[in-house]
Amino acid sequence: MKQPRDVAEKRTMKRYLTPSTILATTALFFALGGAAYATNRYVITSTSQVKPSVIKALHGEQGAIGNTGPDGTNGTNGNAGPSGAAGATGSAGIAGVTGATGPAGATGATGDTGPKGYTGAKGDNGATGDPGATGVQGVNGTNGTNGTNGTDGVNGLNPATPVLQSGDAGWTLSGVDPVTGNGAAFQGGALHLYGGFDGTTYQGGIGLAKSYDNALSTFSDLGYSYVINQSANADQPVVHVTLISATADSKFASGFTNLVYVPAFNGATGRDGTVDGFAQGNEWYSTDEPGGLSAPGGQNNPRPISFFQTNEPNATIIQISIDNGNSSNGTIPYGSEDFSADALIVGFGGSFTRYDLGG
Repeated sequence: MKQPRDVAEKRTMKRYLTPSTILATTALFFALGGAAYATNRYVITSTSQVKPSVIKALHGEQGAIGNTGPDGTNGTNGNAGPSGAAGATGSAGIAGVTGATGPAGATGATGDTGPKGYTGAKGDNGATGDPGATGVQGVNGTNGTNGTNGTDGVNGLNPATPVLQSGDAGWTLSGVDPVTGNGAAFQGGALHLYGGFDGTTYQGGIGLAKSYDNALSTFSDLGYSYVINQSANADQPVVHVTLISATADSKFASGFTNLVYVPAFNGATGRDGTVDGFAQGNEWYSTDEPGGLSAPGGQNNPRPISFFQTNEPNATIIQISIDNGNSSNGTIPYGSEDFSADALIVGFGGSFTRYDLGG
């Protein structure tokens, strides 16, 4: 609030009446009005020369507080104080909501191929499959030179039927080795078997075959002579008698199986000989015995032909072959053996036929 002018002036005057001001004023007074007197009398040079009551009387009342002066310039900032001690760790917050599953990453690069594993042990031979269709007959080989005719029989009855080339008397060369393209051949007055395997034939082995349509129950004779010229094992030429409708000794619905006669399984050990599949004690086996290799009639448990004739009263013979006996690919490579066979005899009922293989 603004004060009256006379009050303000009194206060201003009172503010400036200091002892020094009073002395200066008195000195000026004597200088102007009584210089001579002052010279001869007194010169006041200190407040101690003035009576205290006079000095007091000369003080005016304290003036009013003056207006606030303008703000002074801010002082420079003080140095930063030391860092306070770390506060205590706060409690863990509430777990956030699980975010949505991100998109599937790109498929990684294909890893390097691992090292080749060890070759496992050779597995057992699988069961013989159903026969495939008969392949195209290969070109006949050149006939060998006829051997010297043997001596005629005593009475000349039932002479041998010559089979000099494929197709004679219904007998055809059966099977072709897939590696070499070769098969059996007539040479030197006999049928020669050189090994190999052809899965498209009924028997699997490569040799000479003839189709039949005779009841197994009427089968009465089977024999031949052989020579082992070169052998990869202890086998000799074998005979396969192919059946259908064999309900007890076949695992197939069609009753398909082969009855096999192996000379070596029946005590034949020489490099040449004559065998009779119906001789006392000679035994056969079924290639597709339902009970397996060791079942009665299986490869490890062969039986006489009469066993199968009793078991299979409705079985029919559809083919007879004389061949190298191979039953799986790669068993005996073609050319690793040479069997020759001749003087084949096949009988049904009370009759039989002799065949001169190769002349």
